[in-house]
Amino acid sequence: MHPIHRVPSEILSEIFVECLPSKYLDPKPSEAPLLLAAVASGWRNLAIATPRLWSRISLNLDESSRDDSGIIQLFLCWLARSGGSPLSLDVFCGWNRQSPGEYTPKSLSPVLLRALNECSSRWQDIEFSLSPDDFRQLQAKEGLLMLRKLNVTFIGGDEIPSEVPLTIFSNAPALRDVRLSQGIELRDLALPMGQLHRLRTSTLSDAGQLFHILREAPNLVSFETHIETHSMWRTDVRCENLRSLSVYFPHGFWIDILDSLTCPALETLKLDSSGEPSSIELNHLLRFISRSSLRFLSIELPQSDTVDSLPFTDLPECLLAAPRLEQFSVTSLGRAAANDLFGRLSVLDAAEPFLPFLHTLRIGVCPKALWGANRARDWTYDQVLPMLVYRWNVPPGGTLAQLRDFHMDVTDLDYGPDPSLKLPKRNSAVFAQMEALVAEGMKIWIDEARKEGTYIDREDYVC
Repeated sequence: MHPIHRVPSEILSEIFVECLPSKYLDPKPSEAPLLLAAVASGWRNLAIATPRLWSRISLNLDESSRDDSGIIQLFLCWLARSGGSPLSLDVFCGWNRQSPGEYTPKSLSPVLLRALNECSSRWQDIEFSLSPDDFRQLQAKEGLLMLRKLNVTFIGGDEIPSEVPLTIFSNAPALRDVRLSQGIELRDLALPMGQLHRLRTSTLSDAGQLFHILREAPNLVSFETHIETHSMWRTDVRCENLRSLSVYFPHGFWIDILDSLTCPALETLKLDSSGEPSSIELNHLLRFISRSSLRFLSIELPQSDTVDSLPFTDLPECLLAAPRLEQFSVTSLGRAAANDLFGRLSVLDAAEPFLPFLHTLRIGVCPKALWGANRARDWTYDQVLPMLVYRWNVPPGGTLAQLRDFHMDVTDLDYGPDPSLKLPKRNSAVFAQMEALVAEGMKIWIDEARKEGTYIDREDYVC
C-alpha cells in the first residue's frame, strides 16, 4: 500500500485545503480542488466532503455574448458543497453590449440573487462588483455576523441616488476592512464606521469628508483615499490609532490638511499630488512628521521643469524629524536635492548618522531640472556609488542599518536624448561596483526615461 493511503482523512483534508491556489478560486480542472477530485474516487469523495475546499469562489459574468447558465450552475454546486463554512466570494457582473459603444450593467439572475441572499449569513470576505439595482436587492435577514472584509464596486454607479444609502452592510459586527472602488462614495451606503480598522475609498469630494471619516472612525489603523477638490474646514483631528495614511491631493493643498492632523502612532505616510510642486512648503510636512512615529514615507509629485528651485532641496533637513525611517520613496527630485540626500547618507563616522534605520530607498531624479544656461547637465553616479557602498558595508550589529534595496528612476524632462543620462555601461567601473554589491545580496534597480517629443523611451538597468 502506498504511504499516502495510510494518511488519516482529517490530515489529508488539511493538505487538500493547503493546495488551494489563491484567495478566490476559478473552477479550473488543472487546479485544486477539481484537480484533487480527479485523482481517484477516494480523493473525490474526500474532497466533496471537505466544505472549506469549496468556500472560496470567483464568479465572472462579464462576457455579454456567453451563456451564463453553466457557470452559474457550477457556482451553485460549489455553494452547496461549502456546507456551513464561512464564504469568500468574488462576484463580477460586468456589462451587456446593447450596440457598438453602448453598454448597460448586467443584472444578477433571480436564481443567483436568491442563492447569494440565502448564504449571506456566511459571507466572510466578499468582493461584489454589481449594478446599484442588484445591490438594492441583496438581503441579509440574519445579519452579516461573519463578514470581516468588504470590497464594493458599483457598475454604472452614477445611477444611484445619494440620498438613499444602502443599509445591508450596517449590521456586520465583525467587519473591520472596507474598500470602496469605482463609482461609490461613503454617503452611498451605511457602514459601522466606529469599528473599522482599514478603509480605502476611491474618491472623497473634498477634505471636509476626510476629517468627518477620521472623527467617525477613531479605530482606523489604515486609511487610503483620493480627494477631488479643495474646501474650507475649521477642525483639528487627532487619530490615536492610525498607523498608515495614503492620500492623493489635487493642487498640492495637502499642506493645509497636514497642519490639521495629529497622528502620534503613524508609521506609514504616502502623499501624492497633481499640483505644482512650487506650492509645497516642507515646513508643513516637517511639523506633521514631528507629531508622528514614521518608519515608511512616500512622497509622489508631478515632474516639473524647475524641480531644483523647489524647497525640496531642503528635504534632508525635513527627514531629520523622522530618525526611525526604514523605507523612503520620493519622486521628482532635482540633481542638487538628490546629491545632497546621497551625500548625507554616506557621511562616515558621523556621531548621529542620517536615517540610521533606512533599508529601502526609492528615488526619482530629474537631472535636467533647470532650463537655459543654468541647466544641470553634469549628472553622474559619483554621489550614488559611495552611498551604496557605505550603506551596504555597515558593521554587523551596529547602530546603522544595511541599505538592502535601492531603486532610482532617472528622467530627462527635455526633448531629445542626452548622453549624460545614459545608464552605466557594462564595461565601466560604475557597473563593476554595482555588480559586486548585487553579488553580495544588495538589490539595485535603475530606470531611465527620456522624453522625445510625446514619446517616452524607457530603459531598465537591473543588476
